Amino acid sequence: MISEKMAAEINAQINREYFSAFLYLAMANDAADKGFAGTANWMTLQFEEEQEHALKFSKYLQDQGAKVELGAMDAPKTSWKGILEMFEDALAH
Repeated sequence: MISEKMAAEINAQINREYFSAFLYLAMANDAADKGFAGTANWMTLQFEEEQEHALKFSKYLQDQGAKVELGAMDAPKTSWKGILEMFEDALAH
């Protein structure tokens, strides 16, 4: 069993991973809408990777007998002026 503090920190990280996943999914959708199939595919791969991270952290908490606590998230940005701005936001994130 892990400490409550450690479980809380891991839960916070799980929520950050899911926000990142949703941000990349929003980027993938916007890129697809603009006709940038390659960028949409790459952002979708990033989305899947972030989900995988969240699931690994969740499994770890479960294995430790700790409860996974999913918190509310703000909606990510859903539109960018172009691919450059999108990648600048991805890098800044």
